[in-house]
Amino acid sequence: MDSLELLKKACNLYGQRKVAKSIARSATTINQTLNGTYPNPEPILEMIRLAYGHLDSTDTQCPTLGAIHPQTCERYREWAMMNKVHPDRLYREVKEQCATCTMGGRG
Repeated sequence: MDSLELLKKACNLYGQRKVAKSIARSATTINQTLNGTYPNPEPILEMIRLAYGHLDSTDTQCPTLGAIHPQTCERYREWAMMNKVHPDRLYREVKEQCATCTMGGRG
């Protein structure tokens, strides 16, 4: 996985603002890097690789979201456990179907 893909994955997991803050840059810098308009993005992408290289791992297959990173799975699992009564389709399906979740169903 190249650094730009890693940046996209980090932004999907944490959001552009948190990613920017973690490398002491502005959210605008991250946005421009993602869009390919930031001049000389190599130093930014190197910082992303150093800070978020751990995200370059195998994805988990979620019955609702498809292939997702294990940290995203954990985040949704924690969300679903804290929101016991929620009409969201993700909560219901994950609770009933996901073999990797520990909150119910087959897991």
